Amino acid sequence: AHRTPEADVADEVAEDRKQNIHIHDGFEHLEKKDADDVKRSRSMLQLRGAPIVDHCASITCGALACPGGFTPQKFKGHCCSYCVNPNVVIEPEVTGATGKHGGEASATCPNVWCFPTLCSGTLTAATTTNGLCCPKCGAQESTA
Repeated sequence: AHRTPEADVADEVAEDRKQNIHIHDGFEHLEKKDADDVKRSRSMLQLRGAPIVDHCASITCGALACPGGFTPQKFKGHCCSYCVNPNVVIEPEVTGATGKHGGEASATCPNVWCFPTLCSGTLTAATTTNGLCCPKCGAQESTA
């Protein structure tokens, strides 16, 4: 039988969920580095004499009639205004690890959260000398 790529991905996701995975919330520094690299690249292009093009110059924004409580606001990087209501607060759907569901901040590693391991074997605690950020489950203990 022919399997679809979606089915293969679904199987991989299901398999990953079975594994004991520590969640690390340490990608913020990579995002900042990427943003810095983009700025540096743009600076290099400007130094080499590449023309700076105003992409909004050829765009005419339509008349914006905002409903009650909303006001037109310009946003950097956008050509036209948007209707915004400052009283409407949209909470982010993803906040990263917070400890709200049982995790605890690592005592040895910054920006790392540790979660229960459900370990039935020997648990090795994280220390500043063993290089672990979170407790690690060792081999299963024999019941024989």
